[in-house]
Amino acid sequence: MNTVAALKHYSIEEYLATEQQAECKSEYYAGEIYSMAGGTINHN
Repeated sequence: MNTVAALKHYSIEEYLATEQQAECKSEYYAGEIYSMAGGTINHN
């Protein structure tokens, strides 16, 4: 039998609380959190 894992949708408040404690940047879109790729010195 196939099972599908349920995705947790985060509120903006939950995202902001976790982003303050995170070691890497992430992006919030439509209730989901995605890791952002790192930048380079030249990119900044």
